[in-house]
Amino acid sequence: MSAFNRVLSKIKPTFDLIILRIFKEVLFLFGLAPFSVKISESPVERSKFVFKFSQSRNRCAYNIIVGVLFTSYIVWKKNNSNWINTALFAAIHGATATINFIYCYYSQQLIAIGNRLAEYDRAVPMALSRFYHCEDATLQMIIVTTAATIVWLIDSVLVVIKSDYPMDTALLMTVGLSYNCFWIQYIMIIILLKNRLSALNAALMKIGNADAKRKTISVLSFDASCESRTERNIVVIRKARNILYAIAYSVEEFYSLPVVVAVIECCCIVVYSGYYTIGPFILSEPPATPFLFYNYACWGIEYLWILACFSINVNKLIEEVRIFTRETIIVVYDIMETYDDKKSIKSSLIDFSYESLNRQMNFTACKMFPLDCSLLLSILSMMGTYMVIALQYKP
Repeated sequence: MSAFNRVLSKIKPTFDLIILRIFKEVLFLFGLAPFSVKISESPVERSKFVFKFSQSRNRCAYNIIVGVLFTSYIVWKKNNSNWINTALFAAIHGATATINFIYCYYSQQLIAIGNRLAEYDRAVPMALSRFYHCEDATLQMIIVTTAATIVWLIDSVLVVIKSDYPMDTALLMTVGLSYNCFWIQYIMIIILLKNRLSALNAALMKIGNADAKRKTISVLSFDASCESRTERNIVVIRKARNILYAIAYSVEEFYSLPVVVAVIECCCIVVYSGYYTIGPFILSEPPATPFLFYNYACWGIEYLWILACFSINVNKLIEEVRIFTRETIIVVYDIMETYDDKKSIKSSLIDFSYESLNRQMNFTACKMFPLDCSLLLSILSMMGTYMVIALQYKP
């Protein structure tokens, strides 16, 4: 390794940590982080980070106040409209503020999920950490998604301040503010689950290769009460798998209902912004203002990016579960052939394989539709269909 690479390897973790902390504070200022997050370097490896979430009443209050003030300002700007539109507009924005309040109230469950992931890293053996994939791409995607959301927020504020925006534009814009943080959180949790399950897959394959060849190595740390190294390794993998699956089930239950509303809201904004972005070119009508045209384009791109990141990572997580199930069967078969005379090992392996076959992980929205890549394809297909209808029947 060259001197430059050595210096870079020492500086990069500190730089990544600074970037994460800056984005955490920026999200708080925009009212998108109604809880406290303590970010520190992992004591095991400097290139990884440890997150600790905690409840913050001040941040929750700030989050609600920002939402109420912003929506109140928009209602005040639209006070020249007739009273029916103004009343409807105020009621919808009041509902948005209520959603923010409920979200802050239930943030304790989200904090518990985040801390359970942190506890998982402390509970599993340190030897598992070396199987974690490099999270540079994960960090970059989170930063890009967060930066896109911040740009979208600034852009939306400028629309409110500078432009004579239509009421429906402001409505979709302010409702969208309530869901951007939701998508970023869900994406981050899915990525963390995927990386840890991928580490289990790598460890499981290592165990199978080592024990099938009767090598006297221990892939993972072990419990002294077990009879053999193979059984100790399987016990550790089985325990870690059960913890991850329990966290995944909690995540799906917590986000199941909100994701239905969020997907509907995303579909509306994508179709709406796509219509006003492409419509002027097809209908030969100039946009209201160049600034609004730019704003519509940003909305569509930003929401499609978030949906793409979300559905792709859910698909990768489900694929890791399938790989884990397949590798479990292969490893169990190989080890059982090697230790055919060990009844205790065979019993543990059979139970482990049955559990892996019978416990699957499927992320859905209230059992209505899956959240993998088929969601993104469905939204794109729906977007094209409704845009054709809207452009064809425009009065």
